[in-house]
Amino acid sequence: MINTILLTGSRGVIGKQLKAALIAKKYRVVGTKRLEQITNKGNDEIVLSPWSKNLDFDYEPDLIIHLAGYYGLENKPIEMQKTFDANVGLASSLAQIIVEKEIPTIAIGSFSEKYPGIEGLSYYAESKIAGKNILREATNQAGVPFKYIYLYDTYSFDTSRKKFIDLLFNYQIGSAPIQASPGFQVQDLVLIDDINACIVKLIDNLQWNNNMSSEYQIRIGKEYTLLETAEIVQDTMGFKVDIRWGSLEYRPRACFRLWDCAENLNSIEDSTTLSDGINKVWKIIKNQTKI
Repeated sequence: MINTILLTGSRGVIGKQLKAALIAKKYRVVGTKRLEQITNKGNDEIVLSPWSKNLDFDYEPDLIIHLAGYYGLENKPIEMQKTFDANVGLASSLAQIIVEKEIPTIAIGSFSEKYPGIEGLSYYAESKIAGKNILREATNQAGVPFKYIYLYDTYSFDTSRKKFIDLLFNYQIGSAPIQASPGFQVQDLVLIDDINACIVKLIDNLQWNNNMSSEYQIRIGKEYTLLETAEIVQDTMGFKVDIRWGSLEYRPRACFRLWDCAENLNSIEDSTTLSDGINKVWKIIKNQTKI
């Protein structure tokens, strides 16, 4: 039976909302933080550092959800170091406690691990694959379940990540124009509420006697170009956003076609459509702005 969950990445956009969803289901959630970060009052948190040889726990989690990671945008040594420390180093730190305490683990990945494109896999994708393999080997050694979930693109009322859809939601009439690529790359945008519901359902149905690893994906199964996404957001907000299409080049490995990574964890039919999700998010953002 699962009572206590160790959630890495609990301070991130997805992590904060997943933590709230788990607490609402009466789980005790222990988050993680970096050594230099101050512990949030009233929160259970531990320090999790990459490549740690000894993790000091004053409790024993029944499940690990590994959400923490880092996405480096530039091919610079400092960015590469941060990426591999977060995506490989943290997995290495968790592996020891998985083996010692025999803790089932759910880890979150990215569809980019399955999307080489013309340029091949990015070092970010390679680092995520390496971290996944470390965790899978540790759970296999411990004889406990390992579940890996590929995420595509996500959005919510928290628009702090500065993704393209966040820039749209944060735009105000008279603001500086949004610089953008020509806009024909595609996204499969999933509402974070739906992701949380899928993870909670997976936990509720976790089979302790099955130590096989499984891979899943969460997507709505419909691709939208940036151009199409912008139109839906503008229609919902009720005003035009000044977007300078073509003022930026496409990023390396920009996606112009998506494909399935694994078995669907969510029901496509019950998932929130992009139009409904954007409408829901915009109502929350407007209410927050009024406060």
